[in-house]
Parts: sequence; structure tokens; C-alpha cells
Amino acid sequence: MKPGQVLGAGLDILAGRCAVVPGPRLPYGNVGPGLRVEKVRSARPVPPSLEVTIVAYHMSGSHDLLQLHRLFGLTTARDTSRGHFPGISDFPLAVGSASRAPWRSSARWVSKPLR
Repeated sequence: MKPGQVLGAGLDILAGRCAVVPGPRLPYGNVGPGLRVEKVRSARPVPPSLEVTIVAYHMSGSHDLLQLHRLFGLTTARDTSRGHFPGISDFPLAVGSASRAPWRSSARWVSKPLR
């Protein structure tokens, strides 16, 4: 089975479209989608174990935190009519943009001059 087919086969198993065999009843060798059962000699008795090896993959994605500002508690922070962060700046600041990705977070601050 090719690596790209393993996920689909796993979903078929979860959906009940394929027969499932309990681990202790599996024969040695390649016995299922992405599954190989081996007997390994050891110097001392060891309980059965599961070793998982997967192919390399890349995951990406991000979202705009201000799009769901209520959920992330940013409703007040984005209001530019007055300052909300006096400990950061002498000028009134508000959050102009905020995003989140698995590898980074970022925010852009906006300021209106005092009159």
C-alpha cells in the first residue's frame, strides 16, 4: 500500500467498512495499511510495544484573531476611540490586526494622536 492510501484505509476501518483484527491475533509481516508486525529478540522480557514511524509532512495555516475578536477577548482592545494600554505607550493604542499561526503570533498596533 502506498503512503497516500494509508489514511483512506484507516478511515475505512473506523467507518466499519473493513474487518478489524485485535493486535495479539495479527500475523507477523505487513498486515494492514501502513502496519507491520515483527517479533524482536531482547536480552530480557519486555511487554509488547507499539513503535510508530510516519513519513515527513508539512502543516501550515493561520487565522485572523480579529475576525473572531469576541472569542479571543479582543473586542475592547481593537477600539481606537481611547487608549487601552497605558503601560505600553503615552499615546492611546489599540490592536489594529492580530494573527496566529502554528509557528508565530503577530499583532499590529494603531495609535491616534491625542487632541
